[in-house]
Amino acid sequence: SGVTASNFGPLATGNDSGNLEVTFDATIPGVLVGQMVNIINNFDDVVSQLLSIVGTAWRLANPDATPPSINFGNVHVDDVTGQTLTIANDAPDDGASELLNASFGATTGGVNSSGSVSGIPPQGSDNTNMTVSIDTTSVGDMGGTATVNFVSDGTGLNSLGQTPLGSQVINVSGSVFRLADPTDHTPEPVVLSNVHVGDTSQQVLTMTNQAANDGFSESLNASFGGTTGDATASGSFNLLGPDATDNTNLMVGIDTSTAGFKSGTATLDLDSDGSGTSELGVTALASQTVNISGDVYRLAQPSDHTPEPVSLGNRHLGETAEQALTISNLAPDDGFSESLNASFSGTTGDATASGSFSQLLPGSTDNFSLVVGLDTSTVGAKSGTVTIDLESDGTGSSGLGITALTSQTVNILGQVNNFADPIVQLLSGAGTLMQDTATTYTLDMGTVVMGDPAVLAELGVVNDAAAPADDLAGNFLLNAPGFTLSGFDPFSGLAAGQTLSDLNVSMDSSSLGVFMGDITLVSFSENASGFSGALPDITITVTLEVVSIIPEPSTLLLTMISVALVLGRRCRR
Repeated sequence: SGVTASNFGPLATGNDSGNLEVTFDATIPGVLVGQMVNIINNFDDVVSQLLSIVGTAWRLANPDATPPSINFGNVHVDDVTGQTLTIANDAPDDGASELLNASFGATTGGVNSSGSVSGIPPQGSDNTNMTVSIDTTSVGDMGGTATVNFVSDGTGLNSLGQTPLGSQVINVSGSVFRLADPTDHTPEPVVLSNVHVGDTSQQVLTMTNQAANDGFSESLNASFGGTTGDATASGSFNLLGPDATDNTNLMVGIDTSTAGFKSGTATLDLDSDGSGTSELGVTALASQTVNISGDVYRLAQPSDHTPEPVSLGNRHLGETAEQALTISNLAPDDGFSESLNASFSGTTGDATASGSFSQLLPGSTDNFSLVVGLDTSTVGAKSGTVTIDLESDGTGSSGLGITALTSQTVNILGQVNNFADPIVQLLSGAGTLMQDTATTYTLDMGTVVMGDPAVLAELGVVNDAAAPADDLAGNFLLNAPGFTLSGFDPFSGLAAGQTLSDLNVSMDSSSLGVFMGDITLVSFSENASGFSGALPDITITVTLEVVSIIPEPSTLLLTMISVALVLGRRCRR
């Protein structure tokens, strides 16, 4: 079937094949088989021949490439893109279909292609060897085509060779976005200025997303991932647009809780964020390390002043009453401590103050520059306060200038006294007491007749100072032969206005004559502060005459002259 014969007729003598035709019907793929009877008249011999005719009709391969269009969506610069095509030979698998070959032809619009396939059998396919992609070396909207050329291949099946079947165009599209492109942070390294312990020591970082602002760049995110050493870090920013700069949100610093050289690092984590642009999510970028250092200085550390309170004790009218204060700078001498300044800013009450010091080094003490005192121009109980202004001075160390410290109050107490003022009085008994000079007295016990009762006089020592005043203390030097003296013992604590009594001077009248003697008061002005100052000695001359009878006036005159001569001698002494 599928075979026809034509042009069979009389043949001339000899060979003639021009009139014999056999036709195959190739519209029906497959094996074609037919028979033909050939009758030959060979010089009246009729010979009949049966001819068998066999042939095959081959159909071409039937190509199909899928998908016919590819959209890669949004991708990043230098991303690897690729879509494998499925090449199918849809020809029936009935033994009469050729194989399929495919290869890429021209591409357009930034489309790349690679691979080829051959020998795909009927009803077979290949989905691994032919790939299309877009060029991601630059940004922008990418669109183009890839042409797939098909060939029907009878190699190995028939002798028909390869037959071009045409081509199929694959449409390819996609958009390429660049990642955010952070600049290096500035400053780097971060060297912070000198600060005091407890101060804030920070530096804001500046960073720019230097990606081009052309619609195909992602935004930048930044945050801190960790710190080392003494470094501190805080803050972050998100969606920093292309060609934009942030100089407010990323803060680094150092721990200032202690003094010394501080250093450390902070890790700055960076991400490219496709929100609002490529929508490709968040892509981690290379982190950056921030190196941070700075010096932290402690303020001067003044000790409490000593003494406190300042007790100046009992002082005297017009006397200088002062006390030097002691203050130390307790800050360690390790190169990270400031110096100490001190001065007085005011007084109250009877207090006085003078002096100051500057730049007292760490670990040092001043015990002479600051002097406080009391006004002694009047007597009485004295009190008042003095304010010490203190400063930490960074000159020569931190360079941070002057920092006011907490002031201190000095409380001052004291008493301003009059000196003790001893005077001698005749408290009772015979005789008269005359004060010859400021420091000499004469006790004239008169004239008595021998045999009369004993003569007795009681003296008293008075602290005649106006209160407040020192106490009076003293002792007596006795040089009065013939007299009986009692009560002249050492004494102390005789307050202003008080009298030391029972200082008795007596003599019997058993012997005739003129009797003279001296009683010397050695006295001291003393007070509770420990002061004891010697006062001028006071001498009391005691006289008594014992006679047999009361003398006549002339005799009395001689007696008086004799007494006067004795007194004169005493005064000269």
